[in-house]
Amino acid sequence: MPKAALKNRFRQAATFTRIEQELLKGGQAAVTGLSGGARSLLLATLIESRQEGLVVFTDTLEAAADLRTDLIALLEADTSDVLVLVPAGRSLYKHSSTEPGASADRAEALATSLATPRRTLIVPGRALLEKLPPPSRLSSVTWTLRPGDELAREVLTERLEGMGYLRVDAVHEVGDYSVRGFIVDVYVPSLNHPLRIEYFGDELESLRLRSEEHTSELQSPNT
Repeated sequence: MPKAALKNRFRQAATFTRIEQELLKGGQAAVTGLSGGARSLLLATLIESRQEGLVVFTDTLEAAADLRTDLIALLEADTSDVLVLVPAGRSLYKHSSTEPGASADRAEALATSLATPRRTLIVPGRALLEKLPPPSRLSSVTWTLRPGDELAREVLTERLEGMGYLRVDAVHEVGDYSVRGFIVDVYVPSLNHPLRIEYFGDELESLRLRSEEHTSELQSPNT
């Protein structure tokens, strides 16, 4: 059955209506008897009906990663619309727990959720127990790059290092960045491909998404 038809069946059910009404009033709704993809389907239908993001709690990081995959598919959403607050020292990607990609994952989820509250944030149990910096601190380390801005490459690389990015010869993994002359490639968790920053002196001449097949221009990417 198509995804839209499945969500419509959920939406038309009397139980779903009661759940939605209770949540809109700020109340609580206990839902039992759902397993596997049915949980993801319920959450996706709630997100679409409410037209806003949710904060969802899971037992483990692995469950959070699976739920994120389901929601992106069911909502036909961009990867940056469903985020996971990764516990300190862990990563959603191929980096091991000691590699800088873990810090990049966590920083990206926090900064993006602060800037765009409508996105859905999935929080594993371990991350729920960890202290977070205040919003004012997150805002101070969040920055925007646009063509025409002036930002010395040394300053850019210092900021990337401070955020946990790893300098490599060629960028392949989230959390990597590389510098080759007047070109800086950086792979941020919210993008499907590395971001290529081309310099003219200290000026950001262009920002583009780099893929294996082609390089496409971005209008105003954030990092």
